[in-house]
Amino acid sequence: GVQTCALPISSFAAPVIAVALARMMPRPDKSLASKAEAELEKQAKDVGAPGRDSVFGYGVIEPTTVD
Repeated sequence: GVQTCALPISSFAAPVIAVALARMMPRPDKSLASKAEAELEKQAKDVGAPGRDSVFGYGVIEPTTVD
């Protein structure tokens, strides 16, 4: 299975999100950017308070499962 860890810094998420977006959009494309963002939000597992929150944002994603 996938191992996870929790870190108290949101900047740790930036490279994870970048990898997920790169897999969804192999080249920059403004017309697909909002669609890719919506797809990430949809694939995020909601943790913490229901919905978007200040601790986990939209939740946790597993970049290995992002299409």
